[in-house]
Amino acid sequence: MSVTLAKSVQRRQWFDIKSAILGALLMSTLVGLVNAGHGPLAALTAAGKQAAYTFFVAGFIMQFCRWLAQQPMRAGAAIATATLLPTVITVVAVYTLHSFKGTPEPVLSTIPVVVLCLGAFFLVARNLVLERAEAESL
Repeated sequence: MSVTLAKSVQRRQWFDIKSAILGALLMSTLVGLVNAGHGPLAALTAAGKQAAYTFFVAGFIMQFCRWLAQQPMRAGAAIATATLLPTVITVVAVYTLHSFKGTPEPVLSTIPVVVLCLGAFFLVARNLVLERAEAESL
């Protein structure tokens, strides 16, 4: 492990509170709306579970995405890995949670996660890879 990478790992914050809060607000709203046709109690239950899950996991998974994007590999591989691996982990966890806890529409509740995760993780990974490439070219 290089000295630079070792220092980066030592300083790394492993929880991103901004991603946790924004993710919880956005995802709970979407899941609540998707399940609104099943009544307010079912929609609020699904939204509450989504908010709690997203808050506790989004901060960690976003940092995981950043960590993957900063690993020494080619730009395309770093972006793909940092986008796909966190997305798969998140989607499987969300679908499993909704399926086992009785969400009326687990598939429909998971679709926004797929779309938003792919987009968010891709943008974060791409930006970090571009920043790294720019820093290395100086």
